Amino acid sequence: MMRREAPDAFGTAFLDIISCGFGAIVLLILIFKFEPDVSGLISVESDDAKAKIKQLYGLMDELKTESAVDSEQSTKAKAEILKAARAKLEYAMTETAKLQQTSTELKKQLGALQKKVKKQQIAGTSEGDQSRQDDEVGGIPVDRDYVIFIVDTSGSMKEIWRKVMREIEDILTVHPQVKGFQIINDNGNYLVSGYAGKWMKDTPSMRKRVMKLFSSWASISNSSPVEGIETALTRYSKYTKNLSIYVIGDDFTGANFDQVISRTRQLNKGRARIHALNFISPNASTDRFSTLMREICRENQGTFLTF
Repeated sequence: MMRREAPDAFGTAFLDIISCGFGAIVLLILIFKFEPDVSGLISVESDDAKAKIKQLYGLMDELKTESAVDSEQSTKAKAEILKAARAKLEYAMTETAKLQQTSTELKKQLGALQKKVKKQQIAGTSEGDQSRQDDEVGGIPVDRDYVIFIVDTSGSMKEIWRKVMREIEDILTVHPQVKGFQIINDNGNYLVSGYAGKWMKDTPSMRKRVMKLFSSWASISNSSPVEGIETALTRYSKYTKNLSIYVIGDDFTGANFDQVISRTRQLNKGRARIHALNFISPNASTDRFSTLMREICRENQGTFLTF
């Protein structure tokens, strides 16, 4: 039988000692309350937080200040812009007023020039030898105080009646001193029968009334001024030295030119001026009226014009 070796007492004891020591250390650790000192860390973190909060408050104050400054600057900028805009508006209004005034003055000047040109065209001065003035474009003298219009009232003239009215109004306007006027047709019929053999006074109200009647005047006409000229020279014979007669028409239907010229020469002893306005009508105009009236105007210190 094999003999067993006796156990080593030293090895066992050593292990026991080591185990007990380790257990004691563990026990000491469990018993001891481990609280690391973090007060310094907390203090540091607290200071940092306070600093950051202070910094944030400071930043907010800066932002408020900047906002107030920006707001003030914005208000000033807007005020400046508004002021500039207001100044521009006032300038524009001033310039507009000046332009309107200039436009009004120019219109007045233009109107005056047009009237002056019109007056020179149909109412020249009475200076010089009237028998030598140009038969076609000579000005019509305005040195007489009484005016008689002898108007062809035929259908062809009615087609241009508004134009005829304008010329009659213009002739009255350019005469500086008209004491009286009368309107009869080529047959010797009066526009206003109540003034037959009399004068209508040249006033704005009378002119307006007469032109209103003239616009709708319907009277028989034979397109021959013979009767009208005879009526004017016989009924107003005592005014012939201060009388201008305007014969207005577009045609002559009579047969004998010489007879009309001779009769006019016989009646016009007082040397009334006899002018003629030859209108071109779209449908019925001929050269017979112009042929007759050129000669009558030439013999009676008048002017012949064509419209």
